[in-house]
Amino acid sequence: MSVDPKIYILSGVIAAVVSAATHFGLQYQGQMAGTGAVTSVAQVRAIAQQVIDEEPKRIVDSVDHYVATKRAEAQHGTEIKNVDLKDDGKSPVAGNPQGDVTIVDFFDYSCCYCKRVLHDKFQVLSEDKNVKIIFKDFPILGQPSLEASKASLAVFALAPTKYTEFHQKLMENNAPRTQELFEYIAKEVGVDPAALKAKMQEPAIVEALNRNLEFGRQLGVHGTPAFVINGKLIPGAIDHATMVDLIKQARAKK
Repeated sequence: MSVDPKIYILSGVIAAVVSAATHFGLQYQGQMAGTGAVTSVAQVRAIAQQVIDEEPKRIVDSVDHYVATKRAEAQHGTEIKNVDLKDDGKSPVAGNPQGDVTIVDFFDYSCCYCKRVLHDKFQVLSEDKNVKIIFKDFPILGQPSLEASKASLAVFALAPTKYTEFHQKLMENNAPRTQELFEYIAKEVGVDPAALKAKMQEPAIVEALNRNLEFGRQLGVHGTPAFVINGKLIPGAIDHATMVDLIKQARAKK
């Protein structure tokens, strides 16, 4: 039985589009080896465009199926074993400190997907007064991310109650991650910019980030965003509905 090359390529196109759109996978790299029918990138593009033009409904249906599958996978998550997930008291927390469901949030201030889930996670906190979020700065996207996380943890060290506001404002701001930006937002939330700059240079800030990176490594976190919800690792961006479902599942197991 022969396989229509259109369908073969369609699966790759869909995977690439959805992967980029939902952050289930860091990067798509198409590999068209062994088909014998496609010999150049130009041919791949031509066939892919033909499929898109001729079968738009099929693409939409396939994308819907792909997203549903990935959402189901996210809802199952990966059970974490042999790692202490208790709040060590050294990380910023939002929500109910005594909440019956804990969400550990790994993020990078340069991550566009982290920005997209920002509203959803705070919406959950506003709706559910028995949820706690532990924030874990996880700067993996270069020096600007590292400096942003240093600023974030410096705010937490100087004025813990100002952290959440600083976190939201910095995440929502799309300007380059510069010292000027950090100090501007710090001043907005009521933290002295000079004190922020000095605190960012302290070894304790870097040590805290190193603890986060090591903690993430132990859990198997390879990208951002990533969430741990009552002992389950959920990699990638999740929407409000999925987060609510995961919280319900966590409570059902208690």
